[in-house]
Amino acid sequence: MKKMLFFLEMISGVILLVLGFTYFDNENTKVISGLSFGIGIVLFIFGLSYFIINLKYSEKQINEINKQKNINVTDERNVLIKEKSSYSVSRIMNYVFIILLILSFIFKMNIMVSFFIISVIIIKLILMIIYSDYYSKQL
Repeated sequence: MKKMLFFLEMISGVILLVLGFTYFDNENTKVISGLSFGIGIVLFIFGLSYFIINLKYSEKQINEINKQKNINVTDERNVLIKEKSSYSVSRIMNYVFIILLILSFIFKMNIMVSFFIISVIIIKLILMIIYSDYYSKQL
């Protein structure tokens, strides 16, 4: 049954791709064409990947793989490693955004680019404060 659903997902993806290329091909339907093309690609790739996985592995093997993934996700050591790496990447990205902001002023880029970078930095800082407060109350 699952294989049939994945096959139907692939078929609907192909149908959307064909519609995006043929039926929605003029200027008035340019947005609809792009949407049908994008959604069609996603449906086709997801359907194909799940179809191949279900052909390659039995239901029992898939359950074992999911069980092992669940253990890896909930393992405290792995969780701590992910949290530390995420924090390190977040700190590095702060510096990257600040460097981009400085470069945008040095090279006299469009002011909207600078405002966009500033807004990303501010949103990131606000989210850090909100999530830090949320998790401090949870733990």
